Amino acid sequence: MKIGNGYIELQAGALIVRLGRDGRILRLRNRENGMEYRHAARSGYLVRALLEGDSEPSVPCALRRRQFSPSSCHLTFGFGKGREIEVEAEERTTHLRLRIVGVNPPDGIACLCWGPVATSMEGPIGEYLGVVRDDGFAIGMLGLGMNTDGRGDGHNLSARWYPQADGGSSLELETWDWSRDRPHVFFGTRVAGKAVPQAGLPGAGIALYGCPDAEVLKTVETVEVGEGLPHPVIDGQWVKRSRCAGVSSWWTDYTEENIDRCLDLAVASGLKWLCRFRTFGNWGHFEPDPGLYPGGFAGFKVCSDKAEARGIHALFYTLSTFTKEISVPEPYISPAPDPRLQTVLPETRLVAAIDTAGVSLQLAVGEGVLDMLNQKHMEVKDKVIRIDDELIRYEQAEMGKGFIVLTGCERGYYRTVAAAHGAGGRVVRMLFTYWKDFFPGTEEMNAEIGRRIGDLARKGNFRQVTLDGHEGCHFTGHGAYSQNVFLDAIYRETNEAGFIYTGSCLGNWSWHALSYISWGEYDCHKGFRGGMLDYRLWRMIQLRRNLMPRRIGQHYPDKHTTVEDIEWLMALAAGWDAGVELHVTIDDFNQNPDRDRIVEKIRLWEEARLANVFTGEQKRSFRQTDRLHSLSRGTGGWEVRSPGRWQYKPLLMTPSASVPIRAVHDGSVAPCGVAFDWTHDPGIYQSAWLSDDMVHGGGRKPAVWEFEPPPCDRGERVSWDTQKLQVLIRLPETATSPIRNLRVKVNDDPAIQVRIPVELRPGQYLSTPHDMPMVFVYDGNHEVVKEIPIRDLPALPKGRLKVELSFEGKAGKGTGPILNLGTHRHIPLKS
Repeated sequence: MKIGNGYIELQAGALIVRLGRDGRILRLRNRENGMEYRHAARSGYLVRALLEGDSEPSVPCALRRRQFSPSSCHLTFGFGKGREIEVEAEERTTHLRLRIVGVNPPDGIACLCWGPVATSMEGPIGEYLGVVRDDGFAIGMLGLGMNTDGRGDGHNLSARWYPQADGGSSLELETWDWSRDRPHVFFGTRVAGKAVPQAGLPGAGIALYGCPDAEVLKTVETVEVGEGLPHPVIDGQWVKRSRCAGVSSWWTDYTEENIDRCLDLAVASGLKWLCRFRTFGNWGHFEPDPGLYPGGFAGFKVCSDKAEARGIHALFYTLSTFTKEISVPEPYISPAPDPRLQTVLPETRLVAAIDTAGVSLQLAVGEGVLDMLNQKHMEVKDKVIRIDDELIRYEQAEMGKGFIVLTGCERGYYRTVAAAHGAGGRVVRMLFTYWKDFFPGTEEMNAEIGRRIGDLARKGNFRQVTLDGHEGCHFTGHGAYSQNVFLDAIYRETNEAGFIYTGSCLGNWSWHALSYISWGEYDCHKGFRGGMLDYRLWRMIQLRRNLMPRRIGQHYPDKHTTVEDIEWLMALAAGWDAGVELHVTIDDFNQNPDRDRIVEKIRLWEEARLANVFTGEQKRSFRQTDRLHSLSRGTGGWEVRSPGRWQYKPLLMTPSASVPIRAVHDGSVAPCGVAFDWTHDPGIYQSAWLSDDMVHGGGRKPAVWEFEPPPCDRGERVSWDTQKLQVLIRLPETATSPIRNLRVKVNDDPAIQVRIPVELRPGQYLSTPHDMPMVFVYDGNHEVVKEIPIRDLPALPKGRLKVELSFEGKAGKGTGPILNLGTHRHIPLKS
């Protein structure tokens, strides 16, 4: 620590942080080479405070210091009117440890905001891990407890880019004071966040560090172990370093009757993990479906024991805290609902008594009550209230004469018992979602369900817990803290047994506990190769920059799947160093005429990937979705062949010339000189369009064109009604020199541009084949030679566009780069 005239300097590993007397960050400097990373235009802070009753955090106005040793002190940040936060700062070898030791007044601050640490860094960010990068250096921020995490609804982000016009990136975490009742809004639903005494501000903290980018994982592990954060290990190795974390697995419909056939498949393929997707007759108590497991939980365990005997690990799949009856009554709901189940605010009361048969209820009017009763929760059609121990489904709430009337009531809903209720009785609307499930409304119940999952998984001889729907824990009322409490309960029940864990969402704290992530499922209407393809690829890039082991999501081999399909998938996964989850109905898949060849190819690709057989150049080729690869092994060793490229056969091309383009400045227009396959997008669409050539004049000035692209449509599983920017840029072989740092900007809007930090040589071209933050550079033989990570691909606005192409360098008159833009229409969902 260093004290100067009006400042204090703290050391965070290889990072020097200078704070001014008002608490503002004045310097973020690499201790080794003096490089400065503080954002020039954005103010940065170590702490800010969201004061009770405010909607935006306040910045500190004063900073005091009390020194305790050469490497530790207390920093008191003042926010005016006597409001202060006291933070212990301790310099450790790898990081700066910051911990809240005092809040004054104790009830005056709703949330402590750590950061933003505003940086000029433009490299790939780790939005979940909390790390920003540039020029081989990284700055990171880690929460040190379950109540300190990023912002978000399920996916809790702790690193962000600033808008492109400003440049740079930031780090930020939050610690909420949940020790008092605090309503929480999630997916537009206002729920009761009941007080959790142990979840206040004092004791919460973060670790801030700077280090070479190559040492981020090592630094994070040091903090993780030293601070007692979750540290799952498999076969003696931390899962973040283990090859076992990202292995492939089978998801099958195994039962007591067919488990042996499923295990035969797993053993033949060499895949060591087996999961049953739908297992339970209820969620909450997780009793096996008796139609699948007549022997109950003992029968379920027989299956996992058989798997273990053949060297296969069983996975325990749940939908987290979604609580419902499927085929077996759920004790949390019936015959009497657990009073801890979550409800929606505000509450109301009965105006008039009702007997056991009444189907119209009169409720008291109150602020927001009518809107609350009619609000849709995640598009739910069934709305449910609770009076005493009875659940009542209703269709509509409307105003009567001085009271609210509920109509279309179904009494004794969900196996509860219809009863008479007196006037003045308490009425609460239940949190009841589209999937006809309820959620815990206290952290006690939240953790109770987590412990039950962990206990059953351990007793059932499983080795992994999969938490789908993990974001639903937010409904318990305490944001990321609720997610982390649930996950922590499972972790504590199972970690000593060598479990690994995965889930449907990720945050700064859960990064430590989760072993890998696998996102991407269904959309089978696009065929085996097309389901959520852009989404999967986008997630691969995201998980890689977050240093997270990964699988490329679920794919669905059946009796029609070809050997070529499987080799395409396994090569793509190998390119991203990712496993695959192969979801099959066993008797259907076993009818595939190429079943044995497919299984053998799966075994070969997985074995080679885990043995690190492939070179970096081969993996780069595997990541090309329009390339086919085939793997074999003979006496001479491993052999990879590339039979060629492929394109979706039914793809319809909209003629390029059907969209007139007007050259506005320093450019011209020529007929499209390339085919769609130059984009290296396999074209799994209903139709696509590639523009005419927009030819840059070759000088140093930007070239501008105007046109209105064909209409696009909604995409994949999300209601995207905009088209992402898809570009193809060629530099003719006759160009006099390379060009650098290309930029495509739309409508002169800095928010609608893509900057490509690459040198493009004569004869090369670049493309953005998919909606993912990566640009690929190709040579004249259409071989990929380079991958350039970018921030993102912006969405194109509707209507007429003005498109600008600029670059550094001078290509030469008449030999400027050629730009083509593309759009597409998705394959419609089958009804």
